[in-house]
Amino acid sequence: MKSLKFKVHGSGTNIEGSFDDVMKGVHKCVDKVHEMGCKRIDTTIRIQSRTDKFVSLEDSIRAVKSRL
Repeated sequence: MKSLKFKVHGSGTNIEGSFDDVMKGVHKCVDKVHEMGCKRIDTTIRIQSRTDKFVSLEDSIRAVKSRL
């Protein structure tokens, strides 16, 4: 798994990377929380994917802020 970029915010965490790497990262996080003793975890995932161009987390944040 390659290094993933992430940004923690008030409603969750954004993770940037290839689909496979992001899913591996989520899996590792879930496994780690179970290892720490949590018997039940509720995970909600929203996926954004583009094929026309690369848009980074920072690009998305800038686009939202420019419209506020």
